[in-house]
Amino acid sequence: MTKQGIMIYNPISQRMCIASAEYRYDLHCGDCIQIHIDGKWVETRLEMRWPGGEWYLVGLPDIDIVGARVRM
Repeated sequence: MTKQGIMIYNPISQRMCIASAEYRYDLHCGDCIQIHIDGKWVETRLEMRWPGGEWYLVGLPDIDIVGARVRM
């Protein structure tokens, strides 16, 4: 894993990104990431519902991704 931080929405690029004190890394549909849930890292993939532009994690439909601890 090379990038780790908090998932936020970047309104300039209109993408979700991994943000830390050192960087912001824009994500794309299909990017494989890990999300920290209940003390464990869970593998998933970032996608966007269309129409509507709602970002979600495959297999984790009820997870609020904004503010989540993630890595890739």
